Amino acid sequence: MNNEPGTVFDLFPEPGNHFAAEIVEDDANRDRFRVDPDNVSNRFLRIRLNQSAKILGRLATFGRLPFTNDVMLRNGCFSKTDQCYFDFHPTTRELLLHDISKCDDTQLYSTCQKSSKHIDQSPRQCVVRLDSEYIFQIGSAEFRLIPRRALTEQDKAAFAAERLDFVRQIPEASKTFPFHQAIEELQALDMQSRSSETTARSYNLRRKHPDQRKPGHEITHAHLRDLGSGGQGAVDEVVDLHTGDHFARKVCQFREIPVWQIYGESDFKARIKKEVDLVKKAAHPHIVPYLGHQGWQTGRELEIFMPVYQGNFRILLQQCKLQGKEAVRVMAQSMCYQMLLALEHVHARDIIHRDIKPENILYQGDKFLLTDFGIAKFVDTSRTIVGTRRYMAPEMWMNEEQTTKIDIYALDGQISWKQSQEFLQTLAEQNAPPMASMLELQAADRPTACGLLGQSSRQWSTKAEIKKQKPTLRVEKYTREHKRSEW
Repeated sequence: MNNEPGTVFDLFPEPGNHFAAEIVEDDANRDRFRVDPDNVSNRFLRIRLNQSAKILGRLATFGRLPFTNDVMLRNGCFSKTDQCYFDFHPTTRELLLHDISKCDDTQLYSTCQKSSKHIDQSPRQCVVRLDSEYIFQIGSAEFRLIPRRALTEQDKAAFAAERLDFVRQIPEASKTFPFHQAIEELQALDMQSRSSETTARSYNLRRKHPDQRKPGHEITHAHLRDLGSGGQGAVDEVVDLHTGDHFARKVCQFREIPVWQIYGESDFKARIKKEVDLVKKAAHPHIVPYLGHQGWQTGRELEIFMPVYQGNFRILLQQCKLQGKEAVRVMAQSMCYQMLLALEHVHARDIIHRDIKPENILYQGDKFLLTDFGIAKFVDTSRTIVGTRRYMAPEMWMNEEQTTKIDIYALDGQISWKQSQEFLQTLAEQNAPPMASMLELQAADRPTACGLLGQSSRQWSTKAEIKKQKPTLRVEKYTREHKRSEW
């Protein structure tokens, strides 16, 4: 019934609730009034995308003032000012309900559990999932909120496209309020996945960085899709049910790791805490930030929240292969350059990543970011064998001292091992930067990230025009002597 194009949701008065029924029957709301064709006694309001709102950027505003509100609440029991409004998150396009009443008497409940309030922190707002029904309460009026039914994948795609068009039509001038300071810091780092302004004019509803919330106000989230799994646990995409932001959530699952003297949950969480602190210390435009974390109490699931990116280097590599060697070459050199920037930054702080591999290099557009510092360490004389064996430097296999040079070896291995000697030779023939030196057997003979960036500042480029003298003999030596089977 409510799959009409442009429809977002319908509001049916709860049985016996005359306050809600009066709002539906009010002549001031006739543009949104509908009658159920299957049961003419069922009268309701339809909230649509293709019906102009009085405040630009909002889907609909509820209240008593005719010049700002789209759904009029003319009964004397309602606040004399605006009551609430719906809008869409500008980047995730999640539907949001904002309570702006003086009495804080707008609420959303699950139909199966009315005791559970969805608006439970400041600013008073929550996500309205478009795959669930709710009880929507305004003062004493209660409605059944029924989202548009998108049953097929085609219907879902059409609905998503309509929401995207709606958001795109909102002028930037209508987004008037600044980000939280922590979000501004992320913008300075040019992160692709970021929080956004609340589209409000009369009320300053600032967004909150997940790590800046009040005690007890943790991220309440809902699962959207699985993203993968790693050594520490599974990663999925979730929606923050308060802000509408999307995060990649890593669930760190406890396991004993004797080599790190981890035998209990407290040891495990202490190790993860070191990782969180290390990532904070290593903040950089090409390092994936941790936006929040929770679950440090004993017996709780430990969660780390990060931005959502398009995918990892392994996925991108497979896609680029279909476009030919030139596309792979340009993409791979861009990745190497950006990863060298990240490594130069962390190595200058005496941090070794120790597990550089395609799955730990994420991308968004033409930007690459290094992630998963779970086995990273500060430089010392440690000789513990950790990491992904395929990309380990020789000194790790020989149980020798580990330095920042193991990251240099592993970075070059992302291309050399994966693309085989044929692709490495292709890079040499096409005048690529000197990569073979990154795979020297002796750590002392390998360049540093800073050295590579400095030596090749004119050669490194994200474009196709990269000029460099061909490395010949060293590449041939590598292809003969450093076969995977020898390790």
